[in-house]
This record gives sequence, structure tokens and C-alpha cells, in this order.
Amino acid sequence: MTDLAHFGDYYRVLAEIAEDHIFVIDREDCVEYVNPAAARQHRTTPGELIGRRRVDIFPPEVAGRQHQNLQRVFHTGKPLYVEARNTYGGAEVWLSTWLAPIPDGRGGVRAVLGVSRDMTARKRAEDELRASEQRQRLLLSNVPLLLWATDRAGVATFCAGRMIERAGVAVDRITGAPLAEVEISPFPALREALARALAGEDVSTQISAGDQAFEAWSSPLRDGQGQITGATGIVVDVTERLKLQAELSNSQKLEALGRLAGGIAHDFNNNLTAILGYIDMLSEQLGDQAPLRRDLGEVRHAAMRAAGLVRRLLAFGRRQVLQSRSLDLNAIVHDIRPILERLLGEHIRIEVSAPADLQPVTGDAGELEQVIMNLALNARDAMPDGGTLTIETANTGAPPDRRPTMPTGQYVLLRIRDTGAGMPPHVKQRVFEPFFTTKPTGEGTGLGLSAVYGIVKQLGGFIWVDSEVGRGSTFHVYLPAAVDAPVYEPPADEWAAPVSVQPRPTVLLVEDEDIVRRFTRRALEQRDFRVLEAATPEEALSIAGATDSIALLLTDVVMPRMSGPELAARLRRTRPALPVLYMSGYPENLVLPGRTLDPSVRLLPKPFTSAQLVEMIQRVLAAHAQRA
Repeated sequence: MTDLAHFGDYYRVLAEIAEDHIFVIDREDCVEYVNPAAARQHRTTPGELIGRRRVDIFPPEVAGRQHQNLQRVFHTGKPLYVEARNTYGGAEVWLSTWLAPIPDGRGGVRAVLGVSRDMTARKRAEDELRASEQRQRLLLSNVPLLLWATDRAGVATFCAGRMIERAGVAVDRITGAPLAEVEISPFPALREALARALAGEDVSTQISAGDQAFEAWSSPLRDGQGQITGATGIVVDVTERLKLQAELSNSQKLEALGRLAGGIAHDFNNNLTAILGYIDMLSEQLGDQAPLRRDLGEVRHAAMRAAGLVRRLLAFGRRQVLQSRSLDLNAIVHDIRPILERLLGEHIRIEVSAPADLQPVTGDAGELEQVIMNLALNARDAMPDGGTLTIETANTGAPPDRRPTMPTGQYVLLRIRDTGAGMPPHVKQRVFEPFFTTKPTGEGTGLGLSAVYGIVKQLGGFIWVDSEVGRGSTFHVYLPAAVDAPVYEPPADEWAAPVSVQPRPTVLLVEDEDIVRRFTRRALEQRDFRVLEAATPEEALSIAGATDSIALLLTDVVMPRMSGPELAARLRRTRPALPVLYMSGYPENLVLPGRTLDPSVRLLPKPFTSAQLVEMIQRVLAAHAQRA
């Protein structure tokens, strides 16, 4: 049996080795006992503290707080637990303390025994945990998601995410309520997914709520024994993503149609060149035979309409030739306004907003005029009873909700808005497709807006339309700003000089399409040109090596194995001053990138008439003679 007489020794040893702070304070507020751990807190020994007054050991604010607690124990005779933050040697320390009365044998309290434990590490961990929870709440309240959890009965135990904040609903209004009954989009649509998750399924589902679309994932929650205790899930608003996917898909579809349209237009232009050329030749040969000339005129009119359609196809397919320069878009808008006023009629009012500090854009003036013209005519058709057409320009950056592949940077915005009938969603989705039109059969080709789309894309820009039925339409055109580029000023017109060329000049004609080559040769020979004909660039090099009398190279741009510009470069090694005139219906391999045409290069677009061909050749030769 343990000797009770030794209990005092046991307690003394425990107090000496304990890490807790053990002390005794008597009624005179003096330290009656302190163990080594408590003394170390003050960087001293027990002998230096025992017998001293407590108020001489602790800072005044700490001593005052301790006094209140000690007096409660002295007066009540009951133990007391307190937690307090103290400062020792400049360091902050959290202590949890039990204060117990020591009886005096007469029913009173002789002294107070205290045991304090250092809680600093735990308090810091709790503070960090609270800060972490606060950060998590802040993060969850801002993520564009909805996070939720329920118990086994489907009652919400957790809910967070920006969707809740955006709905203006307090989270505590949802927590504690049956999740399937919460009348906030998209909660009602989660009913089936929640039921399946509580039944043990992992569920992925699409949810539509009005004009919004969501993707949701739900899973069961299980305890350590695998029993289902609830469900959890996440909901993502994919409305904007689906819009962007649809727009990207539509853009890719238009790109494929553009390549097809460009290829068809290239071949069609070759045929139209021969058709128009031979019509003009026949008209000249018929003389005054009026009935036949009138019939040929109708044929020619039909061919020219076909040529116009081809030009629009080339514009949509981004295959037309552009004379790109730095241009003032405001000047183009102001120059075309009188024409628009005549075309639109008096029942449509035109308003223009154009800031004076507008940055220049790089483009082709004629094509930009075509963009404005086509968009204005589209607006006219949407306002048969009259209205307002507003044309605005502005310096801007990429919009916050910029379209796929639209880089950040400086843009010039052209916005054309009407007050017309507007478009339903299925029309708006197809508005830039070639041959798509809402007009009755025979009243529209469906190529006006598709040509606008192609021109804008070829200029490196972006275009889209906002429209609702009954609220008009707004077309937004973003063109890259030519930052700090001077606006193009046309030079003195070298073409204005009188046309004077040498008699019977020799033209080296290079064209791989037989029908075009035969027509071109005949048209030139009828106008007293001497023609050296080649079906391939290799044949042209051979012919050029055998003669020195070539006055001009007339060549197609796109040919097998060697392009027209490559052929011209080969010939100019021995004939540096050789004038060159390109002809093409599809200038894909032109010298400069981006299918733009350098101002020094002369190109005759197909289809062309014999008169246009001869006039262009004469002007190139005359300009060459002036420079020589």
C-alpha cells in the first residue's frame, strides 16, 4: 500500500517537472509558490519570484485583470476558469488558467492555487483556421459557380457561389431548406438530379432556365461504412460559353463556305472573261444590226450581273484584291453620306456621330465604302415605313465579352444601327451566310451581308450583330487601328498623262486557261498588238530567251508550278525595267502576304472586257515611257 506520508513529495515532484505554470497567491497578493515552468516564462528562477508582490511582476493591465479573477475566488470560494492574452518580454502569450481556492480551515480562503497552460500555438492555429475559412467564404462567394450539399433528407446544409450573390438571396435563406423547393434558378431543375444522387448515382445533367443554360454534377455523400448521408454537387453557368461555341462554329462554317466560294469564283471569272470578251467582239462585228446587238446587250447585261455576284463571292471568301492604305474612316463615312441619302430616301433619317480624333485604319477605301453601303441598304429593307439609321465611329479596345480569337488591342469601331423590324434568333444566326435571304424569291441574292463579312475579315477585323424582333438591329464592326500611321494621301495621278505608246508593241501573254488565253490574244491582235503566247511560265521563259522585243509581260497570278509574280521576278533579272500587268480572278499567291496589293503593282481583275484590257495595257506602257 502506498505511504500517504509521501503524497506531498509526489505533488512537489509533479509541480517541479510540469510544463504548465503552477503558482499560489496569498491574500496579501504575494507569490507564495511558483514552479520552474512559470518562472521560465518570466526568464528567471522560482527563488526570484517567491515572496514578491504580484503587481510588481506583471504589467499593470495584466495585474489588474488577474486581481479581478483572484478576488472572485477569494470571495466566492469557488474555482474559476479564464482564458487571457498576456505579454511577457514583448511576446504575446495566450494562457488558459484554472484558479482554485485553498481553504484556511475556518471556512474561508487562505490562498489561490493557479494552473496555467500556454495556449498560444492553439490560438494561432484557430486564428489561422478562421482566416482560412474567411478566405474560403470570400472565394466561394465570388466563383462563378454554385456549390451545394444536403443531408439524407435533401435539406441544404451548405450553399455558396456567385450565382447566389447575383440572385440577391442570403445563403442562410437556402441553408436548412429542402434544396428541390428553393425557387431560385436553377434549383428547381435539380430535383431529379438530387433524388438520383441520394439514391447513390453520380449524375451529370444539362439544365435550361429561361435564356440561361447550366451544367450540373451531383454525387452521393457517404460515411465511413459507405452509407449515404447526403448529396453534394456543383452547377456551372455555361450560357456564355455555349454562345461563344455557337459563334465559333458558325465562324468556322462561314470560313469553309468562303474557301468554297473563292474557288468557284476563280474558275467562274475565267469563263466570264471569255464570255464578255467575245460578246464585245461580236457586237463590234455586227455593226448596225440592231436586233442582234440588242440581244447581245441582254446577254452582256446578264454576264455583268453574274460578274457582280462573283465579286461578292470573292469578298465573302476573302479572295478579292485590296489596295490597302491607311485611311480616315470618318472621311469615308462623310463622303458616302450624300449617296446614302439618295438611296435610302427621305423617309429614313441618317444620323452620324464621328469623333475628330479617330485613329486611321488600314484598308481599301472602295471595300470600306461597300461595307457601309451594304449595311445601310440592309437597314433600309428593315425600315420600309421609315426610321433612323445611325452611323457611329469611335476609338476603342476589344470589348470585355470579345468574341473567340479576338485579341486585345486598339480598334476603330464602326457601328451601324437601325430602328427597323429586327431579327429573330434563327435569322440572326445565319445573317452572314452566302445566299441566305429573307426576301421573296427573285428580290435578293443573299450576298450583301456575306460580302461585308468577308471584307471585314480580310481586313483583320471582327463583325457581329445585336438584334431583337421589334427593336431594330445594330452591326458592330471592329477594325484594327493603324496606330500612329499617317492617313494616305493619293499622289499625283500618273494615269492622267496622254496615252502614247510605241507602234505595234509586243506583249508576252502567259495564261494557263485556254479559253482566256485565246480571247486575250485575239483582243490584243485586233488592236494592233503583237502577241507572244505561252500556256505555262516555263514556256514563257523559253520564249523570252529567244527575243529582245518584249514591251510588256501580261500574266495570270495563279498558275501551276510557278506564280505570275515569280515569273516576273525571273524575267526582270535580265530585263529590270520590264513593265508587268497581272490579271487574276483569284490572287491567292500574290507577292505580298494577306492578299493585299502593293500600290506599285498593276492588276486587271477578271472578268474584264477587251476595251478594259487594251486601255490598261496602254496606260501601263505610257506610265513606263514617262518614267524611262
